[in-house]
Amino acid sequence: MSPSATITRPRPREAVAGAKTQRRWSRRWLLRRVLIGIVILAVLAGGVWLVGFSSLLATKRVNVASGKTLDPDDVRSVAQVRLGVPLARQDVAEIAGRVATLRPVRWVEVTRSWPSTITITVLERTPVLAVPQSGSFLLVDEAGVSFRSVGTVPAGVVRADVEASDVALLTSAGMVANALPTGLKNQVNRIQVDSPDAIKLLLSNGAVVAWGSADDSVLKAQVTLALLKRKAATYDVSAPHTPATR
Repeated sequence: MSPSATITRPRPREAVAGAKTQRRWSRRWLLRRVLIGIVILAVLAGGVWLVGFSSLLATKRVNVASGKTLDPDDVRSVAQVRLGVPLARQDVAEIAGRVATLRPVRWVEVTRSWPSTITITVLERTPVLAVPQSGSFLLVDEAGVSFRSVGTVPAGVVRADVEASDVALLTSAGMVANALPTGLKNQVNRIQVDSPDAIKLLLSNGAVVAWGSADDSVLKAQVTLALLKRKAATYDVSAPHTPATR
């Protein structure tokens, strides 16, 4: 005979009580989850309001870091940063685009400095040429971009006889001037540009360097320095691998 087995069934009252307890716990967990969700949404909404709409993080200052020539007030005027607007809602790309319209600006970066400051960092153009223009000189950078008029030629800048409205000639002259080492630049009275392929360096001692085009300007500068050890009226480095003097 098989051993007998005893099965204990819950009494009706115990089963009902257990079901009620389980339902209470389920409701409590559901309520807890709902409350947690409400708290999370409230925190997120508060964060959005604080960052995007609250005056606590509103723009109060505009700092400008620029070079020696640009007036920070001029930069602020062109930037048109709206004070009082939440910092997060400032369009930094749009502000940078406005500042970049200033001719002396080569590069600009606009950043948010929390909690309340817009910082504008400007890299100004470096002049390599000074082009004569009716009693003044137009400064030009190595890319051929003209950006400021001055009364005298600044130190370290080469005078260039070139048509200021001819961008191609300005670019060629800028490439040549930018390639000149200090030892050679100090001997140059001016650069004469008749065409993109007819560039000359007029030296302070009266000698002439026939440069040709702006191509291979770094090599041409090195060759010129070596040739200047010989006394000559003309140094031809237009073909730098086969230079000539006369």
